[in-house]
Amino acid sequence: MSATFDPFGNADLDALDSVEDAVERAVRVAISIDDAAVERTIKIVDKSGIGPDLERWEAEDQKSLGGRPKPFSADTFLVVLLLAAWVHGRVNDSTICDVLYRQISDKMRAKLGVRTGNIGRHETTPDYYRRLNHRANSLLNGIDPSPMRKNRVVLKKDLPSRSRNLTPEQIAERIDRLESVVHRILYASYMSMPKSLRKKWKGGLAVDGTPIRQFTRGTKKASKWAPCDPDCAWYARSGDDDPAKHAKAAAGLPIANVGAGAARGADEKERTPNYKKVFFGMEATLAIMCGDDTGGTAYHPNLVLGMVMDEPGFRIGQNGTRVAAHVARRTGLNGWLAGDRAYSHAKPENFQLPTRALGYHHVFDYQKTELGRQATFGHAIQVEGRWYCDCMPEVLIEATRDYRAEPDAKNKIDRAAWQARLIRRRDHAMRVKELRPDGSMRLVSRCCPKKPSVTIPADGGAKFYQELEFGMPEHQSRYALMRNTNEGFNGTAKDGAYTGLDQPTRRRKRGIAAQSLLCAALLFAENMRRIISFEDKATADENGELAKKRLGRPKRRDLSEFLPSTTSAKALKKAPVPRYGEPPDG
Repeated sequence: MSATFDPFGNADLDALDSVEDAVERAVRVAISIDDAAVERTIKIVDKSGIGPDLERWEAEDQKSLGGRPKPFSADTFLVVLLLAAWVHGRVNDSTICDVLYRQISDKMRAKLGVRTGNIGRHETTPDYYRRLNHRANSLLNGIDPSPMRKNRVVLKKDLPSRSRNLTPEQIAERIDRLESVVHRILYASYMSMPKSLRKKWKGGLAVDGTPIRQFTRGTKKASKWAPCDPDCAWYARSGDDDPAKHAKAAAGLPIANVGAGAARGADEKERTPNYKKVFFGMEATLAIMCGDDTGGTAYHPNLVLGMVMDEPGFRIGQNGTRVAAHVARRTGLNGWLAGDRAYSHAKPENFQLPTRALGYHHVFDYQKTELGRQATFGHAIQVEGRWYCDCMPEVLIEATRDYRAEPDAKNKIDRAAWQARLIRRRDHAMRVKELRPDGSMRLVSRCCPKKPSVTIPADGGAKFYQELEFGMPEHQSRYALMRNTNEGFNGTAKDGAYTGLDQPTRRRKRGIAAQSLLCAALLFAENMRRIISFEDKATADENGELAKKRLGRPKRRDLSEFLPSTTSAKALKKAPVPRYGEPPDG
C-alpha cells in the first residue's frame, strides 16, 4: 500500500499527517509527463542559452568554490520549471519537486543528470524539496538586484544592517542579468511559433502595467516592522488616472481607512480618494504582440514578448521603454506602439523619445486635461498630437473637449459634429516637407503658404506627438485593437482558470528575482497555449494563409425583437396542459 503513495517505496501511510495529505500525494505521483514533452522542453532551454549564464553568475556570486556537488544543473532547473508551469499552472517548489523527482521518467532524469538516492545515511528518505529549494535560491542569487533580505520579519531600523552590500554598478548589472533571463524565456516561446506565423507580425506592441499580487503582507508606513518581502509596495486603484499618486498615498494610509471611504486630513481640506482596490504586491509591465489588421482578422497569436517587474505605480515610462527595447533588440521589428493614458502622461525623456528613437510609432489617448492645444512652436500649434497652423479656429481646436464635455454643458456636441470638425482640421494641418536624421522635421503651412517653414526639433512636443489623426476612424480602430488585445491578454493570464498569474499561492517565492522568473515561466506557458489554440482554430483564407476571425461586439438588438408572438385562441385551446412537476414547452 505504501508504494502507491511513494514512488521510491520508502513512505509509510502512518507517517503522513493525514489521509488528505496521502490522497493529494498519490494524485501528484500518479501524473506522468511524456518523454517527448520533456525532450522538447530540453531543446527549448538549450537554444535559449540561459543555463550556462546562470551557472557562471552563480559562481561569481559564491564566496568560495567549495561545497557539495550540485544535485542538478541550471538547465535542468529551467526545464522542470517550464514543465511545471505548462502541465500544472503552478510554479511552487513542491510542484517543481514533484515534476523533477516523481512525474518524469527515470530515463529523462538520467538525461538531465539528476542525482537521486533512495535511502540516506540514516535510512531516511532524501529531502528532495530542500535540495530543490537550496539549488533554486543559489541560482537566483546571481541575478537578484535587490540587496534586501526576504522571508524574515525584522525591524525597519535593522533592515539595512541585514542587507547585502551591493554597489550601484552591481545592482545595475544584476538588473541586466535578470531582464536578459526573463526575455530569453519569453523569446523562446516566440521562436516556438511557426515561421509562417512569425512573418505575419509587423512589430506592433501594446505596453501596459498590470498589478500582480504577492504571497506576502504589507505593513503601514508608521509601523516599526518591515515586510517579509521588501521588494513589494502598495498598489491602490481609484477613479484617478495617476497610478503613481495612488501608490504613494496608499503607503501612508492605515489599512482600515483604505477603501472604506474618503478620509479627511487634519486640516479638514485634504481628502484621500475612495480606493476600489488595494493590495501589497508588484507590477508587471508587459509588451504584447498586436496585429496590423483592424478588419477583424488575426493572422498570428498575440504573445507577450517583454516583462519587467517593479513596484506598482513607479517608473512607468522607464519600464515601458525597457520592455519595448528588449523586444526590438531580439526580434529586429518595430511598428505601432500603444499604451494607456499613463504612458502619454509620462515624461518624454522616459518613454516617448526613447521609443521613437527605437523606431516605434505611437498610438495614444489623452487625459481630459490634455485635450486641445498641447504645445506651440513658432506659428505651429500642436493639437492632440499633430501640428497645425496657428490660424486654425478655436472651435476646431476645442472639438474633442466639446465632445467629451458633460451632458448638460452648453458646449456639448454629438459625435457627428465632432467628426465633422476633425475633418475640417485637415485644411489647417502642417505638411511635413523634410524628415531629418536627427529626428527633427521641417513643416510648411497648407492654409497660409506665405508663412515660412517651421523646423520642429526631436523633443518639440514629444510628449503628445503621434502620427495618426486623433479621433479619426483609423486612429480609433488601431488604438481600440491594441488596447483590447492588451486588456484581453491580462484578463486571460490573470484568470485562475487559465494561467493564474494573479494567484499568489501558485508562486510563493519572495523577491523580485524569484517573482520575475516564476512569472516568466507562467507567461511562457500561456504563450504556448495561445500558439496551439491559434493553430487549432485558424482556417486557411482565400490566399491559403492561416487566419482567425476575432470575436466582435455582440449585435445590438431592438426592443421590438422581444415582442411575444401572437397566438390564436384555437391554438391555445389545443395546446396540451403540462402535468404536475413537468415544465411547460418553450
